[in-house]
Amino acid sequence: MSSEGNLMGQGYTEKCVEAAKKDKDFVLGFVAQRNLNKRERGDEFLVFVPGVAFPPEEEEEGEKGGARGDGKGQRWRGPYEVMQQGADVVIVGRGILNARDKAAEAEKYRKEAWRGYEHLLGANNEKGKGKGKK
Repeated sequence: MSSEGNLMGQGYTEKCVEAAKKDKDFVLGFVAQRNLNKRERGDEFLVFVPGVAFPPEEEEEGEKGGARGDGKGQRWRGPYEVMQQGADVVIVGRGILNARDKAAEAEKYRKEAWRGYEHLLGANNEKGKGKGKK
């Protein structure tokens, strides 16, 4: 999903969304890099975004823009960024698993994701879109 050169292109994604729309009572959402919901279709699927990590200490989040990676094809973005792009749930792996204090690191991710969510709500309210992000 978050690896460069994965085989899940736009055609595959569109077919998954079409299949999900046919069985909305069964499909909760998608594991995806972006929000697949379309307001005009009335979509309300949850978006679970993998590949979430903080940038290395020497690089501020968003400093270079877009996804960063580990040099092995894995790409990631920060929790604030993915919430701004419509994520409902952030999926963090190595960022927490490799931390010395896993609980403290998980709390950092939670706080940063929540900050992004609150900012998104505020931006939507200012645009007259009401509450929520979808």
